Amino acid sequence: MSAHPVPYLARWDSVPIVVLDFETTGVRPGIDRAVEVGLARFEGGKLVAQLGSLLDPQMPIPPDANRVHGISDADVAGKPLVADFFAREAVAELLGGAQPAAYNASFDRWFVPPWALADWTWPWLDPLTLVRAVDRYARGAGRHKLSAACARHGVTLANAHRADDDARAAGELLFKLMAAGDLWPGPPCLGDLLGWMRKQDALQWSDFNGWLARQPQRETATP
Repeated sequence: MSAHPVPYLARWDSVPIVVLDFETTGVRPGIDRAVEVGLARFEGGKLVAQLGSLLDPQMPIPPDANRVHGISDADVAGKPLVADFFAREAVAELLGGAQPAAYNASFDRWFVPPWALADWTWPWLDPLTLVRAVDRYARGAGRHKLSAACARHGVTLANAHRADDDARAAGELLFKLMAAGDLWPGPPCLGDLLGWMRKQDALQWSDFNGWLARQPQRETATP
């Protein structure tokens, strides 16, 4: 078996990282489709390249989705399909040898064609996991949104819910939170960071569902 192109034992910030972001027709992976994609490649903590495009979802964009990102059916008419975008040589070069990442990666990763990555099953880095750990005492609705986290940590995000801007801001936020040094005595290797994130995600899932199960059940209205 050949080694994965991303070095598991390398110091995490020595590995190229590509942050991906999708704007979509809704929040149901497998049902909803991408209308915009943005990729931002970071090397040594610095943004070195970006690629993005509007995408034809081959379905109408619902009004609720349009109100979030402002992308209309007219905007995406004639734009590439998501598979066509990822088939471009420039996209393959940008992704080459890089660790994938996304803000709320469990959502965005489902919009990437499996063949576009060296190993689709490989874990992604997720700045949202860091936000939930670093800002665990933050309160208020929407406190974990990318725009709110960027505002707390001094990361510029002028055009929230547009893929290019969200991808770039999520990458900057990732490096800023890791540089704060609140979670590790020193920079971890990539494998340790990925393992920690997977454990944190599992604990957060368990805590949330435990809390949900303890809430009073609403009575079902009788007809």
